[in-house]
Amino acid sequence: MTAIALDVTGDWGEDLLHAYYASQQEKKRRLRPDEEWRDPEATPGFLLSLEYLGERPYVEALVPACVDACLDAYDGTVTGDALDDLAADLRAAAPDGDAFDVETGPLAVCEFARERGHAVELRE
Repeated sequence: MTAIALDVTGDWGEDLLHAYYASQQEKKRRLRPDEEWRDPEATPGFLLSLEYLGERPYVEALVPACVDACLDAYDGTVTGDALDDLAADLRAAAPDGDAFDVETGPLAVCEFARERGHAVELRE
């Protein structure tokens, strides 16, 4: 299974990690406002990422099988306009039943990276 991971050099730290999880939780709240969502600091991903913070950046999302085929056009590290294309491909490939998981998983990582001028890495 492939994962899309945030690829950050230089300014990686707790602030950036918190910003990512805050952005992800906000997206969840926006897409499903009737559900209860944790604060970013209480999410398992944030807590695990803090644990590994000194070793390596640890923000990644598994790519659901339903959209895995759209990754064939990409390899390794994705940046800039190619990151916009990857985000569009993920969104277009997501079936209605899996759209939430794609939006709040691999697509959230891509959008966050693009907004901040970072890259994503495709990991097997």
